Amino acid sequence: MHPRPFNSNYPTDAIIYEASVRDMTSDPSINSKNRSKFLGVVEENLHTKEGSPAGFDYLKELGITHVQLMPFYDFEGVDERNPFKKYNWGYNPSQYNVPEGSFTDNPDDPYERINNLRYMIDKLHEERLGVVMDVVYNHVYNIKTFPFDKMIPGYAYRVDENGVLTNGSGCDSDLATERKMIRKFIVDSVMHWTRFYGVDGFRFDLMGLIDLTTMHIIRQKLESEDEHILLYGEGWEMPAPFEKKYLAHMNNYRSLFNIGFFNDETREHIKGETFKLKSRGFAMGRIINKAKLEKIIQAKTHRKGAIQYPSQSINYVECHDNHTFYDKIKIAMKDAKESDRLRSQQLALEMVMLIQGVPFIHMGQEFYRSKNGDSNSYKSPDSVNMVKWDLIDKHQASIENFKALIRLRQAHSLLRLRSAYEIESHSYVRFKDSGSICYELRDEDEHLIIIFKNNPQSENFTFEGAFDIIYQSERSKGTKGLQSLTLNTVGTTVLRQKI
Repeated sequence: MHPRPFNSNYPTDAIIYEASVRDMTSDPSINSKNRSKFLGVVEENLHTKEGSPAGFDYLKELGITHVQLMPFYDFEGVDERNPFKKYNWGYNPSQYNVPEGSFTDNPDDPYERINNLRYMIDKLHEERLGVVMDVVYNHVYNIKTFPFDKMIPGYAYRVDENGVLTNGSGCDSDLATERKMIRKFIVDSVMHWTRFYGVDGFRFDLMGLIDLTTMHIIRQKLESEDEHILLYGEGWEMPAPFEKKYLAHMNNYRSLFNIGFFNDETREHIKGETFKLKSRGFAMGRIINKAKLEKIIQAKTHRKGAIQYPSQSINYVECHDNHTFYDKIKIAMKDAKESDRLRSQQLALEMVMLIQGVPFIHMGQEFYRSKNGDSNSYKSPDSVNMVKWDLIDKHQASIENFKALIRLRQAHSLLRLRSAYEIESHSYVRFKDSGSICYELRDEDEHLIIIFKNNPQSENFTFEGAFDIIYQSERSKGTKGLQSLTLNTVGTTVLRQKI
């Protein structure tokens, strides 16, 4: 097994890219020999019809640090012997410590499951890509078939004051993570995946249903194994039959030590409200609460409170849940030109990559992935969920911009600050009347100015001293010695002055 590839001292150096084992190679146009399997994730020499690298070869070229894979433990909802008859994301836990059989050619052979998964992770590690495992320890798929109740009836699941099973997860059961042996099971399971398979991080589904003590023990155990292992989750506040102060949701951010959460403030204000499809965020031209935007850029806020340190903020505008950005923007900007919609989506991606915190990208977001308007494709067919690789032939310029953003983030430590004090000391945000944002960062070596422009009107920007353009959405970077700049399109410009 190869050593862990991610050796930075702080999580804000991570760039997380969410993918699905099944979706990655289910598009028949790339002719994968290991379609929708563990081995497909790391299958080389896959190409689009026009010859562009697809699948693993595409991943290797991006420059991301981590691939977050949707559940790959054993789950219900797919017939392992006939996997293409039904589709499921995998949030139906069946056996927590067993690799999913539908991701192998022979699910009846346990060694094939184990060896294929280990090979996949090893190959990703060879390319210096960390593997984040999406885990679902908040509920099980079916308590009648899951062994917990057979071993100790009435122990494993939460009940209300009337003895009725609670349903905070929306999946007919909530694991009682606060009970000693359930907690031990979860901790042991996490460490099993860490030690035996070499997993480099964990994304907790509905983390807000899991008690704080369990999450703290997991964090401590992971620290003792490798301090660079990532730990974050969905921090939504969920209903449970005891006080909310004991649960690992984002409003208990002061108690989540070295544990991050998805920042829905970032999503809602940059993209627009998730459940109001016509709602437009900043990237779609809306002038919104400037104080709120300032805090989002500086990783100081989430929807009900604040953030203790920037690594807590997992910044995103798109993930496997809900509409893809492209599908939402087609509704929210219905009457706009396609080129204008693509510029707005590009702006959203640029903001996620350049604001403080940890950037999280859904696979295909950079080439305008669509799910045909399906907002909850957890059991929709492959035709909806697959990554359609021909899109990369159409959007090479956007993909090159994404790669440039990754290089930019990695080259400038000011974009990856590690504490609230550093952010307060080194950054400043100001707004033009039009809504355009000037985000400045400065240390003893350089002065960066990042302009996020969400409107097409002509605007002039002046600077103290001479600056060089080091990134621009329209690819006209390289201009040096500027003391003023006129911009008239939606997009992002990054300027640098060496001190």
